[in-house]
Amino acid sequence: MATKHEQNYVFASARVHALENGLLARDKFERLLDAPDETGIRKMLSEFGYGKGSETLPTEEFLEAELLRAYTDVSDMLPGNPVFRAMRIPYDNQNLKLAIKCERRTEFSYPELATPLSVLPPEQIEKAVSARDFSVFPEKMAEAAPAAIEAYDKTGDPQQIDLILDAACFADMKAAADKSGSEEFVRYLAIRADSVNLLSAARILAMGRGAAFMADAFVPGGTLPLSFFSVLDDGETAFAEAAAKTAYGTAFSSGEMSFSALSGKLDAVMWSLLDRIRMSAFGAGAAIGYLAQKEKEIRNLRVILAAKQAGESPRKTRERLTV
Repeated sequence: MATKHEQNYVFASARVHALENGLLARDKFERLLDAPDETGIRKMLSEFGYGKGSETLPTEEFLEAELLRAYTDVSDMLPGNPVFRAMRIPYDNQNLKLAIKCERRTEFSYPELATPLSVLPPEQIEKAVSARDFSVFPEKMAEAAPAAIEAYDKTGDPQQIDLILDAACFADMKAAADKSGSEEFVRYLAIRADSVNLLSAARILAMGRGAAFMADAFVPGGTLPLSFFSVLDDGETAFAEAAAKTAYGTAFSSGEMSFSALSGKLDAVMWSLLDRIRMSAFGAGAAIGYLAQKEKEIRNLRVILAAKQAGESPRKTRERLTV
């Protein structure tokens, strides 16, 4: 007999699957690709019942409001569940990196660029950076923030901020996943971390670098340890052959290692693996899967909107979507 805790997940899963019916299907993305401009896209989204209550917002705020609504809906179904707070840690990290960079680049406005999706209010993050008091952040991010600022001040390279804080962000997510007791969240995080690391490895090879550089770019939480990426010193073919033997192997089977091609193939593999997670009835899998799909949907909409602004053909844009 299912426990009360398990029953809560069963009820929430049923409600989440109902929410999934509101996700944009392939045919709707095809219609959006044929829209003449941003105004046409917004009109279609309204027809689809998308973003109710946010119709008057500027487009980026409109998209963020839609994603925030999805997180709020799921959190309301499973109040107090730490998984869905932990899934938003990357948005805290995004605002933290932004606040540090905007402090040094006055041509950018933090209030205008900060995302409302962070767990911590954006203004609190800006104040933390100004006061150099990072105690409001999870442990690893709090420790890494001063190091990121110091590395940037020494090198002038904003990528140092990204490398240091992204690794800390994944470490905090891993700690939260382990503490949550959710097997589905641990697996979700592992898939995300592996995907990030495999793409970083491909980018590093394209730059003519090797395993030493990977040590700086590596994020924790995945199934592929840092030692796996020592193969980068043996070149692109050796890396592709090693990666082809992993759970992500089909992305490498053709030997095509261009970043854009590999990114699309890894996305396809990642979503196949996530589908298995979201089928769980007695855990957080369905809710995690729904939020992951919603984030993918928002990314696709951003791709289409940027492509329209750049005058890109629908055919070329379609190749960059993950539907």
